Amino acid sequence: MSRPSKQPHRREIPVGETFEYKGREYKCVEGEFQDGETTCSKCAFKKTAHCMFFECAALMRDDFTDVVFKKIH
Repeated sequence: MSRPSKQPHRREIPVGETFEYKGREYKCVEGEFQDGETTCSKCAFKKTAHCMFFECAALMRDDFTDVVFKKIH
């Protein structure tokens, strides 16, 4: 199976990095999922339009790691 093309408008934030977005602080953390959970279920950007600006799925990331974004402040 081939890898989908990268989307130029999406940023890949390294795991462990804290970043500011729209005046709030977030941290990119490796996803830890239980059965039936998805990457989206624990993400601060879940069900928002902001989701489309960041790479979170392992298949699309250079490090092949599923991540979620946690709101810090």
